[in-house]
Amino acid sequence: MKKGWSIVITIVLIAILLGTVSIVVGHLTGGSLDRIYSVLDARYHLTELQQAYTQYASDLVDTVVSAWNAA
Repeated sequence: MKKGWSIVITIVLIAILLGTVSIVVGHLTGGSLDRIYSVLDARYHLTELQQAYTQYASDLVDTVVSAWNAA
């Protein structure tokens, strides 16, 4: 199991490194963070995901608070 987690952590670190390199290369070639974000948002709908996660977190907090008050 320990070896499995080390593989997962290695893959995540490689993905973060590749993402960082991509953003740096984008900046060096004249790109901007707004443009990168708009391209990623058009492809992966980041704004909708952000709203969904925000709503989920809000619902989770409401559930925990109501369970705490009921106890």
